[in-house]
Amino acid sequence: RACAVAHRHLPGQETGNVRHVLSNGFGAYSRNPRTIAATVSRWLSSPSELQTLSRNARAASRPGATADIVRDVLRLLEDRLEEGGQGAVDA
Repeated sequence: RACAVAHRHLPGQETGNVRHVLSNGFGAYSRNPRTIAATVSRWLSSPSELQTLSRNARAASRPGATADIVRDVLRLLEDRLEEGGQGAVDA
């Protein structure tokens, strides 16, 4: 089973992650602990809702995404090194 409850996020990329979870229907967002508890309780008492959340999570998943990102980063670093190597990794 896969579903998500977000209660806080960092501005930037994590904002997009929350939108992704909500727009794809496999989780919820609230800053209110009582709302979070009620949401999780509702999910746990409704096998059909959990099944829907899980199905939506599988449909939205990209199992190879991490490997794709690593390949892209390595390609960028290789390109940078081929251009002279200076500043290949700026911290």
